[in-house]
Amino acid sequence: MRPFGRYLFFIVILELMLGGGGRFTVIPPVSLRMFLFVIAIFYTSWCLLTKKTIERKYYQLTLLFSIILSLSAIIGLVNDADKSLVFEDIKQLSYFFILPFFALIITKKIPSQIGKIVLISSTTLGLLYLVVLALMHSKLVSFIEFYNYTKLSGELFYRGEVAFYFKGFIYLCIGLIFLFFTQPKYKAILAAILILSVTLTFTRGLLFALTLTAMSYIILKQSSVRNKAVKFALISLIGVLIVTKSNFLYTEFGKIISSTSLKDNFTHEFKPEDVLGSRSYSDQIRLTQFKQVLAGTSVPSFFFGHGFGIGVEVRPVHMEISYLEIFHKQGVVGLLFWFLVFTLIVKAYLKVRKNRLANAFFFSSLFIFFQSITNQYFNNAIGMSFVLISLISLDVMGKKDE
Repeated sequence: MRPFGRYLFFIVILELMLGGGGRFTVIPPVSLRMFLFVIAIFYTSWCLLTKKTIERKYYQLTLLFSIILSLSAIIGLVNDADKSLVFEDIKQLSYFFILPFFALIITKKIPSQIGKIVLISSTTLGLLYLVVLALMHSKLVSFIEFYNYTKLSGELFYRGEVAFYFKGFIYLCIGLIFLFFTQPKYKAILAAILILSVTLTFTRGLLFALTLTAMSYIILKQSSVRNKAVKFALISLIGVLIVTKSNFLYTEFGKIISSTSLKDNFTHEFKPEDVLGSRSYSDQIRLTQFKQVLAGTSVPSFFFGHGFGIGVEVRPVHMEISYLEIFHKQGVVGLLFWFLVFTLIVKAYLKVRKNRLANAFFFSSLFIFFQSITNQYFNNAIGMSFVLISLISLDVMGKKDE
């Protein structure tokens, strides 16, 4: 059964890295991701029943997560939350229960194999994205036909008729981080593909999170005070330009591309100056969410949240900011749980901080936590899975070095 477990593991992570939110592979009533998750849970149960073991802390972490999850569900039901919305919140977070499966499979040789899969998956995503953009802008594929074919999945967010964002594009950035630390063959070509792909997603959140990750790297890894100061100042400047000037740059780029692209007589609201350049609407929505969460906070909800299924007026189900949703629904208790996970990652990393691969896992996890400031990631399967994989991989590499 051990080889079966490894094969299953690699299929699971390939689907996570290439599948985005998993909706492209839905065969009602289940998705491929859900199917693989169930098989992984059964495999884990069989292994544990046949006396195979995992580290005690992973049992404890899973148990603690179960208690907090149950508490949040009970609070939501007591607060008369819609049962379907309570289930929706539980479903999103329940991917955490794959942690024991990861702990069973990830052994000494696995982290390096994961690194190779990250590079293959991210480059594949980047190439596919660039090919699709080229086909649309060369008029070989109609944008409106592409839109009509993909819109029901909910996986893509369209940047007018210019580009689109796929939920799995977070792995373009994770691929860049692994590329930087592992330095594989053909790194210049791979970097060009990934950098161009990330830029053409027109997503400030990715650039913002990458900037914060780069700044963290400079603070933590640069030994020379002078180098640290110069590079930190440079990255800070780039970050400020991204935040303040990306609207203008993306607007102008969108106009140039649109002026040379096929016009599909698509709906009038898809204008590059509105969709690409002006982010005032999305910024305002996030600000409104913050205000509504703050206005609804009481002493009990500050510590334990309002429970699952309880949103705010502007976002009754899920919020863009992971930390805000967790605070609103699970309170400080929920945030402290994820802080504990982060602390365990840092503790494991400190044992192997000179290892290039370990740095790739650590800073990729850091990137996911930064990205979750603007979009949900560490509290759904796409980002959560990699955070858990990084935690176990760092642990395993630490034992190897010891």
